[in-house]
Amino acid sequence: AGSGDVSIVDRRTLQEVRRLPAGREPFVVTRSPDGETIAIVSRRAELARPTELPRALVTLIDRARLQVRTHVALPSCHMSEGAAFTPDGSRLLVPAILVRNRLPILQVARGWVMSSVLAVVDVASGAVGLLPLTEANAGFADPSGIALSSDGRLAFVASGGLDQLARLDVPVLLEAARTAQSGQVQRLSQTRAYLAERIPVGSNPRAVCTIRSGGRDLIAVSERLDDRVRLFEPATGRSRTVRFASMGAEGPLLRGARHFHSARFAFQKAFSCRSCHPDGHTDGLTYDFDIDGVGKNILLNRSLQGVAGTAPFKWSGLNPTLQRQCGPRFAMVLTRADPMSETELNQLVAYLHSLQKPPAD
Repeated sequence: AGSGDVSIVDRRTLQEVRRLPAGREPFVVTRSPDGETIAIVSRRAELARPTELPRALVTLIDRARLQVRTHVALPSCHMSEGAAFTPDGSRLLVPAILVRNRLPILQVARGWVMSSVLAVVDVASGAVGLLPLTEANAGFADPSGIALSSDGRLAFVASGGLDQLARLDVPVLLEAARTAQSGQVQRLSQTRAYLAERIPVGSNPRAVCTIRSGGRDLIAVSERLDDRVRLFEPATGRSRTVRFASMGAEGPLLRGARHFHSARFAFQKAFSCRSCHPDGHTDGLTYDFDIDGVGKNILLNRSLQGVAGTAPFKWSGLNPTLQRQCGPRFAMVLTRADPMSETELNQLVAYLHSLQKPPAD
C-alpha cells in the first residue's frame, strides 16, 4: 500500500521474484477464471492537481510473463475495495465511490458530492462502463466487497455505510455497461433495472465471497463492527451468523465507530465520515465547501489520526471542539440533515480520540 506496487513471490522459495507498479494503495488482488490474468485494484485515486479528474487504477498483469499488461483508469473513482471477474473472464466488476470533488458541495440530493458505482472493465480493450449503485432516492454508501454466484448470473455488493448487501442481475448490468453513454452514470433511475434487492446485514459489511457447499451457493459477508460473518443462501433467502468472539458490553468507542462508518446521518444516506476519511485518515482529495464561498478556499481534508488534543479545528481554527466540528458544522456543510444527538456525537468524538497517529519512520 505504501509504495504503490505488488510483489510476486515464489511459493516454493518464498523469495520475491518481481515487483510491479500497481497504482496508489493497491488493495485487491484477484485472478481470472483461467488463471492467466491477475487484476490489482488500487483503493485511492492517483495524486493529481485540484483541477484534474481523480482516477483509481486497475492493473492487469500477465501471469505467464509476470508483466503489467495494462493500467486501466477508473475516471472520478476512488475507494475501490473489491473486484470480481465474470465466469468467462471478459469483464472485471469493481465497486467504487464516484467523487465529484471539483464541483461545489451543494447538491447532496442529486449525488453530486459522491455516489456509488459499479465499474465494468472490458479486460481485452480496457474500456470502462460506469453504472450507478445509488438510487434516485437512496444512497448506497461505501461500496466494498463483491462476489458473483457460481453461475455468474448474480453479483452481491456490500454497502459498508448502510449495512446492506445488494443483489444484482449480472446479464442486465453487463448489457447496460455495453451501451452506456458518457454521463449516463448520473441517471440514477436506471439502477432499478439490475438491482434486484437490498438485503439487510450486520454492522459495516466489507468483504464478500462465494462458497460452494452441498451443491448450493453460500454468500459470506463480513460484518466488521459486529465481529461476525453472515452466511446467506440466495436460493432460499435464509441466513445465519458465525461469531468469532464475544464483544462484551458495547461501550462508547464501538458505538462511535459505528456512527463514523454509518451513512444514516447524511441526507438520503449518501456518504459517511469514513467516505472521506478511510481508516480515520484522509482520502487525499480536495473539496470546495460553499460555506466559504463557491470557488474559494478549496480544501484538502485532514487526517483524523492523532486528532485528540489538537483543538481548535477547521483550517481557520473557527471550531473550538470536535463536538462543534463534527456536529452542527458537519450537518450544515456536508450532510444537509439533522445533526447527531448529543449522546451520538460524544460517542463519535470518543472514537475519534482513540485514533492513533502512526509512528514516525
